[in-house]
Amino acid sequence: MDNDSVWFQPPAYVTQMAHDTYQPNLIQAALDRTVPNLNHAADRSEDRDVVPLKFTNSGSEELGVSVLLQGLSAQLNKLTITTLNAGSLSDTNAAYSPDHVKPSVKTLEKGVRENKVLVTVAPRSYTVVKIERGGQQALVPGGLGSNGEVTIQDVMEACKVLARQLAGKAPTEDEMRRGNLDGDMAFTIGDVMEICKILARKA
Repeated sequence: MDNDSVWFQPPAYVTQMAHDTYQPNLIQAALDRTVPNLNHAADRSEDRDVVPLKFTNSGSEELGVSVLLQGLSAQLNKLTITTLNAGSLSDTNAAYSPDHVKPSVKTLEKGVRENKVLVTVAPRSYTVVKIERGGQQALVPGGLGSNGEVTIQDVMEACKVLARQLAGKAPTEDEMRRGNLDGDMAFTIGDVMEICKILARKA
């Protein structure tokens, strides 16, 4: 068969989009309100560096929603938004119009604010929002600041994390990734000492 005579139908695109963004760990994703006709789910990669957020809107109206993702790293703020939508849920592709229904893709840097993602979901659509690292500097162990190297400021930042923890606020995932250096899966004074040792080796 000539390849030019073969084309995807909308369900095949849905399967492809779900397959290409699959991750094994389901995470909590809370909408800012109850929205009829909208289903959503979020999962995460093992290394926590990719979070796909998926929506199905079976209604006839465009929906703007805010989604709170629990434990999202501050380093994840680039959005790749892939949308498959049609004028009718029964629309198909045909030989005379093989691309009548096909996905569109756009990207957005800095699309996450305080673990919240603002998303506009098209009517009669399946949408995947892939959240990943943007143009940030590589992770520096002990580097809790934003200057890409370990300084005395990072010791102070680590002390602040400890103080907040004593007040009942747990460290963020990003603070744990950067500041939990002694391998005990807890942010303690031992981690502050490890940052001090990094500084001492630089002296």
